[in-house]
Amino acid sequence: MNNKYIHLVNNLHTLSIENAKKEFRIRVKNEIFDTNDYYKKWIEENLLGNTRLIVEPKIIGESIVLVYQEGSLRKAFHRSYSISIEILKSTNIIPLSIPIKKDIMIRGQLYSNNLNPETCKNFISNYLKNKTIHLPQLKLCCFQIINSTLNHLSELTELKKLLFEIPENEYTRLNVNEVDLYKDLWSEGKLFKSYPTNGIIIKVNSKRLQRQLGEIDGYVNWAYALC
Repeated sequence: MNNKYIHLVNNLHTLSIENAKKEFRIRVKNEIFDTNDYYKKWIEENLLGNTRLIVEPKIIGESIVLVYQEGSLRKAFHRSYSISIEILKSTNIIPLSIPIKKDIMIRGQLYSNNLNPETCKNFISNYLKNKTIHLPQLKLCCFQIINSTLNHLSELTELKKLLFEIPENEYTRLNVNEVDLYKDLWSEGKLFKSYPTNGIIIKVNSKRLQRQLGEIDGYVNWAYALC
């Protein structure tokens, strides 16, 4: 194994498929722009002043998990159904093998810049369920290693080393004014223009703090979507 992957391998832990699916089903809470700014209350109640927050695009599409074992793609699943590896092969965008042998579970968003944003999600879902033979021009943006102990930005770095597309991102040290700035830049069409988006997501960078914050009522308590 190439030495550049040692840091990643040393920070992977064993996780069953069932537990991965349970974690996958936990969602990110959404807030509509121009409402009550509940995300500011979330920040004030949960985070310290030096907490690093990552700002990423909320990409329109379907979220999936890829499971690699012994370096090969063995399984894939959506929140509510399994996905055929043969269907994923037909997209020609997903690596069928990676240069590490330890089990790794990678989460990403399937999307397309060539589909109507209002119907994109359903179109991709039908394709994954083998309900349509039309092949959309899909892309995959990966943003999480589910069985990793690394911080979020470190996970993105490792995913990029493995040649996965990762999302554009910004970060702030818990500065609400900066979050508002990123929100305004997105709404003006000046941020994350490479993707079909319906908002931005702010995430806690620290994996340790993510675990401490946990989840509440089926929603993660370490990330917030502003739509």
